[in-house]
Amino acid sequence: MLKLNLSKFLFFPLLFLFLPAFYIPIGYNTPLYLILILMFSLFVIIFRPISLISRLRLLYYKTPFKYYVYFIIWVFLSLSCLLLLNKISFLKYLISVFIVLIPYLILYCIYPMYVLKYIEFKSIYKFLAVGFFLVFIWGIITFIGILFDVGFLKILLTFFSNRQFLVTGNGMYDLRARSTFFEPGFYAYFINLNLPLFYNIHKSKYQILKNKYCNFIIKHSLYPLAIINIILSFSAMGYAFMFIILVYIYFKELLPKLKKTKFLIRFCILSFVIIGAVPFYIHTYSQNNNVAFKRVQNALYVLYSGNIIALYETDASLFTRIVSYTNEFILFQHNPILGVGLEQAKYKMPDLFEVSPLPLTFENRHFLYQSYLTKKLVFNRNLLCDSLAETGLLGCIFLYLFMIKTWLINKKLEKYDFGIDKEFTKILNDILFLLIVFSFYEIGIIGLSYHFFILAISNEIILRRKMRICNKYYHINTKGRL
Repeated sequence: MLKLNLSKFLFFPLLFLFLPAFYIPIGYNTPLYLILILMFSLFVIIFRPISLISRLRLLYYKTPFKYYVYFIIWVFLSLSCLLLLNKISFLKYLISVFIVLIPYLILYCIYPMYVLKYIEFKSIYKFLAVGFFLVFIWGIITFIGILFDVGFLKILLTFFSNRQFLVTGNGMYDLRARSTFFEPGFYAYFINLNLPLFYNIHKSKYQILKNKYCNFIIKHSLYPLAIINIILSFSAMGYAFMFIILVYIYFKELLPKLKKTKFLIRFCILSFVIIGAVPFYIHTYSQNNNVAFKRVQNALYVLYSGNIIALYETDASLFTRIVSYTNEFILFQHNPILGVGLEQAKYKMPDLFEVSPLPLTFENRHFLYQSYLTKKLVFNRNLLCDSLAETGLLGCIFLYLFMIKTWLINKKLEKYDFGIDKEFTKILNDILFLLIVFSFYEIGIIGLSYHFFILAISNEIILRRKMRICNKYYHINTKGRL
């Protein structure tokens, strides 16, 4: 009973993974999830230090977690070298270490890894299913609230995703679904990463929830709710990613069947129909002044023509991101070994924007002018460019080794699972694959709370498998000797 209570107690902060834009103004706008992680981590360090060290030691020796330890060590060493070389001030060094490195990069990863030792995988499966179901329902409710200008729903929307309000003093009430997230585009990106989860829950033969009615509702509504929320986000890139991921999911399922000649012929015919129908569908809706479909059409045209500069006129939002990514990659080229230091790119980017090889959009220029007062630039970030520019090539290699090795080892060892655990492992492998593939877009290095959660689950699965295999081997080889 004590163990069960402890597991529920320690798992509590993880519930707030689904409120990523709920911030607390404590001098510095801080995610509530991070505050809770800090508090509960302190509890573990004080009352269960030996248990924590023992668990981390096992993870280090038996899972790809070791590569993340190398990444953390490298980030600390590179920051120290930059300080000694007088590239960053002592104050910025302290901020990078104590405000960013320890809470965002260390505790975000280590805390879930420790807590998951107490949790069954089926419980995590249930947690994700129920959590996403509530997020999707809230996304549709708040969309309706904005559509019909329902005051109290708009207030609740701002309350549960108050990051925008704390930064600008204004809520976001454009007619786009964003649920508990900061921005509709990121909401669509987040849903897309988890599409394999929703699709497989929809098809699963296992009962996830004990109550058969709740189980039926969630299993049969989660997948369509995900698609509806992506559509209501009106995110052009969200639509594009959704199409790519659904093709990936269905193709994986169809691949074994393609060996049959009749099925292959039908598949080819259907593929030609879809290839012809999708551009027509996009063109038709773009002609009806649907902004998202117009943006998709413009992006497809640019890809076809090869003239990336054309996006400056046709899709300023996407081009704004490309400008940011391009200039941050140039920042890496100027600092390939040490990088510029964790969370230091924003102080260096204004100089690069002034001599940008790509024309700046209105949004780019707005934030550049703003940086003359604040001395730091707001720009679009992604994990790949962030890790290269801020931690150097070696830091980026360690971080991606952690993610890629976790995915590869899980793929290799999934044959040792069975039942619902095997199903959940396959889902995680698909999500891990998407996390890696789409790391070039949307999310920066300090916005990885959910990514770390998925990586923590995956490394815990690897550890349990290896421990189970080792124990089985031990019992076989010691049989009759005890």
